[in-house]
Amino acid sequence: MKHQDFRQLNQDEMRKALYEKRQTLRDLRFEIAQGKVKNAHTIRATKKDIARLLTLLNFK
Repeated sequence: MKHQDFRQLNQDEMRKALYEKRQTLRDLRFEIAQGKVKNAHTIRATKKDIARLLTLLNFK
């Protein structure tokens, strides 16, 4: 998601999105450890999304 998309969410939706992104990151780490995922860029993008959400939650 883009930064603009996150800004349109209310706090409850942001917390839900944050939880989902953290679950996605956990799953990606397990898949990379098992050798199932070749594209590690998705981890980087997911971490950035988590940071964006945390920034917006702390800002409001």
